[in-house]
Amino acid sequence: MKKYFVDKEDCEFKDILVENKGEQWISELYISATEYSITIVYKRGEKRKNV
Repeated sequence: MKKYFVDKEDCEFKDILVENKGEQWISELYISATEYSITIVYKRGEKRKNV
């Protein structure tokens, strides 16, 4: 993101694509220029406790 001069706070749109059994797939949209954007899709899950 540094390459395109975009910070984490510059997120234009964030959405949960899929949610299932404590896992979430998140999509974030960043606008880097008039004709360019960056879309990041990542998995976020619940943390497991060691027993």
